Amino acid sequence: VVKRQDSYSATGNQIEIMDDSGVIKTTPLYLDSVNSRVGIGTASPDAKLHILSTTEQLRLGYDASTYGGFTMSSGGDMNYDASGDEFDFWGGTSGSKYVDIGQGATGTNWLRVFNNSVASITLKSDGEAYFAGNVGIGTDSPAYLLHLQASTDTDLNIIAGTSSGDFGSILFGDTDYPAEGRITYQNFDNAMRFWTSRTQAMMINSSGNVGIGTASPDAILHSSSDDGSQLILQRTGAATGKYSLGIKNFANGFGIYDEANAVSRFQIDGGGNVGIGTTSPSD
Repeated sequence: VVKRQDSYSATGNQIEIMDDSGVIKTTPLYLDSVNSRVGIGTASPDAKLHILSTTEQLRLGYDASTYGGFTMSSGGDMNYDASGDEFDFWGGTSGSKYVDIGQGATGTNWLRVFNNSVASITLKSDGEAYFAGNVGIGTDSPAYLLHLQASTDTDLNIIAGTSSGDFGSILFGDTDYPAEGRITYQNFDNAMRFWTSRTQAMMINSSGNVGIGTASPDAILHSSSDDGSQLILQRTGAATGKYSLGIKNFANGFGIYDEANAVSRFQIDGGGNVGIGTTSPSD
């Protein structure tokens, strides 16, 4: 090892390595005492430790077969290659909070965030994601499983494919059947449908007509049922009453039926006869 003095070279106060013949090796190791820098592979270190190489620049090893290596690519990307499957960032001294980048048992690459040694966030390379707690978008204090917040209007946009046969859905259910109820928007007919108990209960077509019990509403409100009662009006409190309007008990006709007293109050039969207080109008 030789130390250059200020009078020896303009660069001065530097330590270099020489071989047995006295030839200075300018590339392996360079110590700059003026700036307190170390260069490996470079004689002009720009940082406290500056490693310059077109291959692996830094390797950390546990033993000869267990190691991890860092390489800076020509495009400025930092690459990590290891004998194991994971790269962890640890926080604190307990080892219970860390970020893990690696490969799962199924071969899927993932990024996981651990809290108290439990994975609270998992992002998989196949696009799947898992969150153990509430997720906030626009808020760092989410109160619900998914909490959207903005200072102005807030939107949740569901875009389903590019063809007319695709549809977007919001599903409701449980672990036995995850789609017991649903809201769907069908692109081919621009209609919104509402399902309960796995059956369509109501829909709004592209014209704005609402269908209850029918998939083809012909008016602003079109109700259809097999018992004939299309609309029930009921009042509760001191004065009570319950009336149904529809085709209940009136063959091919329309009537108003007193549900509380089980009696017809008004009807128009299939022949156009009107009855008030009678179920058999003749005129």
